[in-house]
Amino acid sequence: MQIRRRLPLAAAALLVISTPVAAAAAEPGHLPPTKTVKVGGKTLHQLPKGTKVDKAEVDKILARAKGTSRVQVLLQLSKDPVAVAAAAAQAAGTPLTAAQERSVAAGVTAQQATTIKSLKALGGRVSTSVHTAYNGVSVSLTRSALAKAAKLPGVVGVQAVTTAKPMADSAPSPLLGVPSQVWDALGYDGSGVKIGIIDTGIDYTHADFGGPGTVAAYQSNDPTVIEPGTFPTAKVAGGYDFVGNDYDADTNPVPKPDPDPLDCDGHGSHVGGIAAGEGVTADGTYTGPYSQAGYDATDFVVSPGVAPKATLYGLKVFGCEGTVGDDIVISAIDWAVAHHLDIINLSLGSPYGVGNDAENEAIENAAAAGTVSVISAGNDGDSPYIVGAPSTSKAAISVAAVDNVPVLPNARLAVGGTTLDLQVSNQADVSSVNAPIVVLQDDPATAADESLGCDPASYTPYAGDIVVTVRGDCDRVARAQYGQQAGAAAVIMVNSSPGYPPIEGPIPGVTIPFLGATPEQGVQLQGLDGQTASLTQGAGLPNPNYLAPASFTSSGPGLVGDAAKPDLTAPGVSVVSAGVGTGKGPLTESGTSMSAPFVAGAAALVKQARPSLSVAQLKAALVNTADPSGVKGYSPVLAGAGLVDPDEAITTPVLAYDGKATSVSLGYKEGAKTLTGSDNVRILNTSGSAATYALTDEAELRASGATTVSISPSTVTVPAHGWVRVKVTVTTTPAGSPSANQLEAVAGNIVATPVSSGAPTLRVPYLMIPKVTSAVRADHSVSLKKGASSVAIGVKNSSPVAGSADVYSWASADDDSTDQPLLFDAPDVREVGVQSFPSSDLGVFAVSLHDRLANAAAADTEVLLDTDGDGSGDYVVVGVDNGLLTTGTPDGVFGSFTLDLASGALVGGYVLGGEINTSVVELPFSLSTVGLTAAHGRVDFFTTAFSLFGAGFDIVDEIGSFDAFHPALQTGQFATVPGGAKGAIPAAVDRARLASVPAKGWLVVSLEDKSGSEQADTVRLR
Repeated sequence: MQIRRRLPLAAAALLVISTPVAAAAAEPGHLPPTKTVKVGGKTLHQLPKGTKVDKAEVDKILARAKGTSRVQVLLQLSKDPVAVAAAAAQAAGTPLTAAQERSVAAGVTAQQATTIKSLKALGGRVSTSVHTAYNGVSVSLTRSALAKAAKLPGVVGVQAVTTAKPMADSAPSPLLGVPSQVWDALGYDGSGVKIGIIDTGIDYTHADFGGPGTVAAYQSNDPTVIEPGTFPTAKVAGGYDFVGNDYDADTNPVPKPDPDPLDCDGHGSHVGGIAAGEGVTADGTYTGPYSQAGYDATDFVVSPGVAPKATLYGLKVFGCEGTVGDDIVISAIDWAVAHHLDIINLSLGSPYGVGNDAENEAIENAAAAGTVSVISAGNDGDSPYIVGAPSTSKAAISVAAVDNVPVLPNARLAVGGTTLDLQVSNQADVSSVNAPIVVLQDDPATAADESLGCDPASYTPYAGDIVVTVRGDCDRVARAQYGQQAGAAAVIMVNSSPGYPPIEGPIPGVTIPFLGATPEQGVQLQGLDGQTASLTQGAGLPNPNYLAPASFTSSGPGLVGDAAKPDLTAPGVSVVSAGVGTGKGPLTESGTSMSAPFVAGAAALVKQARPSLSVAQLKAALVNTADPSGVKGYSPVLAGAGLVDPDEAITTPVLAYDGKATSVSLGYKEGAKTLTGSDNVRILNTSGSAATYALTDEAELRASGATTVSISPSTVTVPAHGWVRVKVTVTTTPAGSPSANQLEAVAGNIVATPVSSGAPTLRVPYLMIPKVTSAVRADHSVSLKKGASSVAIGVKNSSPVAGSADVYSWASADDDSTDQPLLFDAPDVREVGVQSFPSSDLGVFAVSLHDRLANAAAADTEVLLDTDGDGSGDYVVVGVDNGLLTTGTPDGVFGSFTLDLASGALVGGYVLGGEINTSVVELPFSLSTVGLTAAHGRVDFFTTAFSLFGAGFDIVDEIGSFDAFHPALQTGQFATVPGGAKGAIPAAVDRARLASVPAKGWLVVSLEDKSGSEQADTVRLR
């Protein structure tokens, strides 16, 4: 459902009450087919019956709703970890000796031992502890035990453990100019730099890492022990397996560590090869030279990485499949800091950048110790605020992905007079294919969606046919493998987002063509179902998305603080690197998992060239010199500062940053008039000569209305080895009516252009999120006069900006605190209201929050319905990410879903689109699907709110009641309130019903108002 308000074109003197048709506005993106229902000032998008859900996500929601879930948390203890103590000593000019570091570690370990004993007494299951980058103990507890654990001596923080997944959804190094501009011109190749790959491990037997380069060497290697002479190697000089092959944070969360980080998934090996692989030819490991001439003269099976002479360390935090808890990731960061690694690459994450303060603190402590963290931005698309954690840490370098494929291999499919140019995703020969087209269809009677082709049995009846599937749920290449096993002539996968899906390259065991189709071609293929088609090889298709942000790359801002993230961009589509277990074979992958190691490799080149730079300065060198012109359709919210440019990062003598930040994040601003934000940028000159720069604004995104960007001073001369401070001020005067579900941004780059020298031009991204607001206020209370059956609720808009008033029955309230105050990641419920429209079979809950939700899809807001009066929930209406619930993959779109608590079945749902920067979560549900009728319309309800990715929660103690067909108080009135207008909304009262269905009064919702309590006014009935 998308809620859109119809507002008058000009301010009027009086309030206008209506049930309007929705105003023209952009439809929410990423919506599945829906039925549109217009009622009570709302336009609702109702999901069709039979909509499939992801069982694992439903099980998590049901466990939270029923109170049966345990929570995994990281308890922070009071003693400083080794990294913090060492940084403090370094700053004081008295660096710690190795013995002193061991003494600090021993004190931390002793404190942890006492805490662990107490946790076990509470029924806690301790999984790991860390002491170098962070002082913490990871433990699984019941929610009731969690409150007691938070009060244990020495516990100073409780952080939810979230789960992360790998971010993998031609050889692009030349796109970055590395062979000619860095290896040749500057002479840097990563020598002497240590890179940790925090991932699925590394296949150190692969030729790309100097291994034997045979399949036998991999298969004979026991991944639980280190056989003599196998590991470590000259290239992969160390590492550790923190979890074991069977670990999965979701299904098997008990780690079984061992000393051997051999990769069994392939993701980490692919990532490591991009950052620092040596390269592979048909004869085995490439030994150089690392130069443009050597590159051009060599026929590579796997091209060298960005920093081919850097040393790698395999820090294995994933099992062979599944996810990882960030407590394990912190353990790997801890190891990296303890072993003095220069750079760590984390091609992993979880959406919405909620992260975990412990993980952020570990990354920041690692930075203080000299370790650079390069992290994938995420693969969840362009919905606002979905950029992933831990890349949103201020000290981290968050990397987005650009589409680096200029030409798409294609095949022409012909049926009669119809031809379609499809993408050949696996480089297969298509010339011999002439076969019937079979489009897999969903069976509404089953829980799975058969059209996705994720079940091998779906292909079995179609030997010799061209099988058409839709992208979603399972690995893309699984469809090709299942089709091959069933004897299909070819498999076509229709992309779920605009354009063609990623190119896969050769798929092990697959010889049939695996073709990609656009969504538009998918519609055409539906019409060709059952007809015989022929395939012929095409000459190649120019990629319309070449150098544009990849379709999957996650959008900013950062959820916490509306920060400017991601930081920069690198190639991330159809990247060829080392294939695990193949000896010397390649693997093609796409994702921000691939773009991050390009930047990690670039960071290694900068580290080799400029070893004295601090972590913040090295980050600034990369971000300042990134090139926005290298990204088609550039937007700072998607691409950060632009495409990474390693040689300019090495050569720039001047850096622009402030503390850990390399951008100006001015946050969220709201109001009816001029909105202003300002911050400082420090410009540092590392050279021995003064440097003069002219400072200008390079505007990219502008909100409606007038915007000015002031830079003071506008010209600076930075003395040799000195610095100056520049103030950046952004002022915007919003125009037009507010939008309850659209993100507006003021964004661009502060550009520092050298006045005379040939030094690189520098850029510092800036971002402000403005929202123009109304100020609609309703009466605090109204009196029902003797003998009267209605009241008039007065409303007044003191803002010049038009707003609205949407009337609910005020059913319950909660105080200004969550039920676990040390967990700051849960929505804090303030009030709950409900309205009904029986003729439209619709009820809507309004859950008012004390604070703002940047994106409502990043939380789990639940209303449990007791429809039979036994005091227990029968259904739950849950507001959550639409993609997460229906496919298991977040898409940033908010939906309201009704689940049967007994069976777990989805009985109804609505999609709202983007519910952005709001303090009211609206949850529509179908009355009939939960058994409410005119004869039985009474329902009691319980409201809860949970962190979607953490352990925080808030339970409203007060039970609400409502009769959807015979309400005690009239609801559903909707009014537009022009700027400066006032008026009254009539509301009927049934005195007799109030005794059996009590209500406090009304909740008047104004989504266009400022966030917080102003968006929902309480009107008490006296």
